[in-house]
Amino acid sequence: MEIALLLASAGVSLILAEAMLRILDRGPLPVNPVPGDFWRHDAQLGWSNSPGAVGVFDHPRFRINVHANSKGLRDREYAYDRTPGTRRILVIGDSFVWGYGVEQDETFPKVLESQLPGVEVINAGVAGYGTDQELLWLRSEGVRYRPDLVILEMCGNDDDENNSDLVYNVYHKPRFRQTGNGGLSLTGVPVPEPSRALRLKHWIFTHSALVFQLKSGIIDRFRHPRMTTRGAGFGLTLDLVDAIARVARDADAGLVVVTTSRYAPSPTFRYDELVAALRRRGLLILDIDHAPGYDTGTMLIAGDAHWNPAGHRFVAQQVLAAIEDNHLLDERRPAD
Repeated sequence: MEIALLLASAGVSLILAEAMLRILDRGPLPVNPVPGDFWRHDAQLGWSNSPGAVGVFDHPRFRINVHANSKGLRDREYAYDRTPGTRRILVIGDSFVWGYGVEQDETFPKVLESQLPGVEVINAGVAGYGTDQELLWLRSEGVRYRPDLVILEMCGNDDDENNSDLVYNVYHKPRFRQTGNGGLSLTGVPVPEPSRALRLKHWIFTHSALVFQLKSGIIDRFRHPRMTTRGAGFGLTLDLVDAIARVARDADAGLVVVTTSRYAPSPTFRYDELVAALRRRGLLILDIDHAPGYDTGTMLIAGDAHWNPAGHRFVAQQVLAAIEDNHLLDERRPAD
């Protein structure tokens, strides 16, 4: 009888804790109710955008329309062959490029395109990608678009993801290992699909506020030091960016790197050190976090770290100024 009362009391306590967390807007892991409509498993990249996907991304904080072209890009159709008389910019990155929480024409690649007559700006962002996956995609697919300029967006969790082969508790991904002198060796391919056990854990995180908040608020506190230590010095991430720069250079394209600290894995993440290390590489870096006029109070989705339409417009203006000030489209290959 006592055991039954204890179990009943524990059950009621758990239910009350779950309800209280949801009332306080401390819910379970947010998830798109139909992610399979927009993304698919990819044996080489881990996952990729689903070609031709059309639907509504219904999230507690936003509701947006999604329309992918025949190659999976959240953009209009672009042939690999250049449009005669035009320049071309290719933007690679994660959900900040893809446009998490904003409509397609509100993403900074599309805002930038609207401000550059005679220039095509292709949005090749894929939600959740690390720098390693962006390198792989650029090598295999991106160079086929023959861009004049490549824009690489990086956010705060990229270094951690680059040092991982499992992200978001459920998704396997490829991983590079350093071989010395800037060399990289790819591991983890073909990338397996999530196991039943991983899917179950992910389901629990997306349905129980209590379990997810315990995981993210307590367990991750012990995990963060390991996360930041294993990428100490940002060596792998810097080698990946160097590799992207080489791919761009070999394709006769310039490179601009756009950075933000959003979604850093822990409060101790050394964002400024990463930006400084990238600059020492001789790269053109646009540090959005420290750009004059940047305001997280008005440029982020409420309750989220992604840029809202105002944030995307701000980023587009920063990129436009960099292109004009550095004449990045003036001395590339002749317009086709």
